[in-house]
Amino acid sequence: MIIGDSSSSSTTPLPPWAVIAVTLGAALLTLLGVLVGQLITRRGLKELEGRSRREEVIRILRWAAELGVAETEGSRALGIAMLDGLQVSKLVDKEGSELVYAAWQAVVSKPVQEIEQLDSSKKKYRLVLDLLTGK
Repeated sequence: MIIGDSSSSSTTPLPPWAVIAVTLGAALLTLLGVLVGQLITRRGLKELEGRSRREEVIRILRWAAELGVAETEGSRALGIAMLDGLQVSKLVDKEGSELVYAAWQAVVSKPVQEIEQLDSSKKKYRLVLDLLTGK
């Protein structure tokens, strides 16, 4: 067999439509694989972002709750303000909101009980109680 001699070729030529179908099919399959990979990556990134957001909320919640039961009045006020801010924050989802509310109730329950034990006819104590309980 002589190189360049096409008369003794052992390969069967494909029809043009088959060549086009194989070429386009390979390109489309590659594109499909890339799109599926991109979707999987995006889903993983969303889950990772949600997890890091929850961790940050829990970190802030823990810090605010510790401040809410601190010895100094300023620290307690800051802790309660942080818990109030977390309740309306866009960082907090529904489950996180329930945790924030539970922490807020735990922090505020003792001062509310102390105020309720005082003479309820005193308007300034009633005002503070209403502010703490959200009435």
